[in-house]
Amino acid sequence: MDNNDTRSIPDLIAERKALARQAAEINTKLEVIDRALFARLESALDAFGVRPQATLFPDPPPPAPIAPPWVKPANTLVPPPPAPQAPKANEGTQIIMRGVREILASGRPMKIREIYDALMARNIKIPGKVPMNNLSAHMSRSKEFALVSGNRWTLA
Repeated sequence: MDNNDTRSIPDLIAERKALARQAAEINTKLEVIDRALFARLESALDAFGVRPQATLFPDPPPPAPIAPPWVKPANTLVPPPPAPQAPKANEGTQIIMRGVREILASGRPMKIREIYDALMARNIKIPGKVPMNNLSAHMSRSKEFALVSGNRWTLA
């Protein structure tokens, strides 16, 4: 099948289901033929006094019981691990966020470049290879700030 196929999704799904049914029918027929073939081969081997070591269609082993991860072998329940807590903002992040809050307190929506320049003027350094992207990521994760008009930030 190529990307230029114009059939609809429902048509493709229906065709796939039909092919899966045909494959299941073929597999069932192959199993019947295999059983008959191997039964005849076993008869021929018996005629020569040769017996295969293993049965051709052994019963599958019973599935191993799978205990949930919180169950110990002695069936003692273990309490689930505590839910992970949100990481606390480090001191550097707190300084950055405080600076952004003060800058946006003027009420005027600002582009990330303006916020970044204002932070630099206040001698607040943003770490990372691309500091403006890092600043934007900090602000995006915070519920204190909202992106409006496509590319301008305000206090939420």
